[in-house]
Amino acid sequence: MALADRAGLFGRHGGTDLETYQDRIFTVVRVVDGDTFDVDHPDAVHGAPTTRIRLLGVDTPETKRPDTPVQHFGPEAFQFTRDLVQDRPVRLQLASGGRTRGDYGRLLAYVLLEDGQMLNLRLIREGYAYADPRWDHPRRSEFQRAMTAARKERRGLWAEATDADLPFYLRDGTGRR
Repeated sequence: MALADRAGLFGRHGGTDLETYQDRIFTVVRVVDGDTFDVDHPDAVHGAPTTRIRLLGVDTPETKRPDTPVQHFGPEAFQFTRDLVQDRPVRLQLASGGRTRGDYGRLLAYVLLEDGQMLNLRLIREGYAYADPRWDHPRRSEFQRAMTAARKERRGLWAEATDADLPFYLRDGTGRR
């Protein structure tokens, strides 16, 4: 009965995103790319059997975006995320007081792994993702510091990234490595 209720079969899709997802554990059922995946909870907003999660404050190189070639270090970021979360439980934390959904209706979340580490921060620290400066969130400064350190130490994507490899919001226009 609890499984059926969790699947929303009794019409209890919950209230707000904070009420439904905040500090709750779900299993990742599909990794879409390095910063996006689906969890095993129906999304009442979209009427979908799963909820699509977009990591808050993080941007990984694209691998599946239509009309966009696979970007530098995209496959590595996808595989890193997949290895950490596919078919595993994760705890979602939403930024209270802010928006809970992104431009494409995906749930924006900080994601805690089984060992308590935050996936968002780990991706940045290990050089699989950028700290995305385009939207404000409570951990923005922490993420920026982690990216600065990863870049300085040439971890992950920073080992060989050129200015052209970077997202538009990080390019300095000099063409430097």
